[in-house]
Amino acid sequence: EVMTLAAKDQEPSKAFEDLFPWLLQRFTAEQESVRITILSELLFTPTLPEKMWPEKLPHLRKLWTLCSKARESSSYTVTWQSVGKQLVKRSLEEWTAGAGPTEACLFGMEVATTPLSL
Repeated sequence: EVMTLAAKDQEPSKAFEDLFPWLLQRFTAEQESVRITILSELLFTPTLPEKMWPEKLPHLRKLWTLCSKARESSSYTVTWQSVGKQLVKRSLEEWTAGAGPTEACLFGMEVATTPLSL
């Protein structure tokens, strides 16, 4: 519910900036099934629009780190691979000749190719 309200805020970017620290704390305190739901709701519904991912990259990195260190990290592999592919795809669509890879593209390549497992 909180994520949906942030998405509907007049300034969703600021709302998510305020929400992410709380969300990351909450994420670590929850059970595996709730974590999977939070991650899916955040990334695969209009809650955090994909166009905001590059802007919120520091928070996505923190979430990625939490997921990769969790006991159930293998449960998140498919989700993060999908996120990575989307970040790389968007970066390629916005790429201009002569420009190097963006931070979003580099992060996308990292999460798309790193299997999470114990």
